[in-house]
Amino acid sequence: MSKNQVKIRIQNSQGATETVWAKPLGNNKYILDNLPFFAYGLSWRDLVEAYPDSNGVLEFKKIVEKSGHKTVRVINVEGEIPNGFIELITSIGCGIEGATRKFIAIDIPEDVGFDKVIDVVANSGYEWEYADPTYEDIHKLD
Repeated sequence: MSKNQVKIRIQNSQGATETVWAKPLGNNKYILDNLPFFAYGLSWRDLVEAYPDSNGVLEFKKIVEKSGHKTVRVINVEGEIPNGFIELITSIGCGIEGATRKFIAIDIPEDVGFDKVIDVVANSGYEWEYADPTYEDIHKLD
C-alpha cells in the first residue's frame, strides 16, 4: 500500500463485503486501484464515489464513470493455476491479481480483445465467471 491509497468497503446484495484499494481524488471520488474478487460490475481504474460511515470506514456508494476495463475471475478447484496459464493471459495484455494461487481476477484493458480473452479462459478447463460486465449484462434478453 502506498500512502496515496485508501480502502473502500463494498457490500454485495447478499450482505457480503470486501475492501478494495483506491486512490483519493477529492470530493468523495476515488479511482479503484485493484481488482475486486467478489463484487460485480466494478473493474480496475473505475471512478467511484464513497463516503465514510460512522466509524470512518469508506463505503462504496456508486460508480461515477467506468474505466473501460473489464474483469473475469478464474478458479482451479483441483489445485493451483499454472504459471503457463498466467503467462498466456499476461502475454495477451491482461493483468492478473491472485486472491490465492487457485483463484485469480483478470483485468482486461479496453484495448485488449474481450472475446479473445474469453475464448482463452473458456477453453482453459478452469471454472470462471464474468464479473464486469456480468453474465446478465452480456446475455440480456431482448
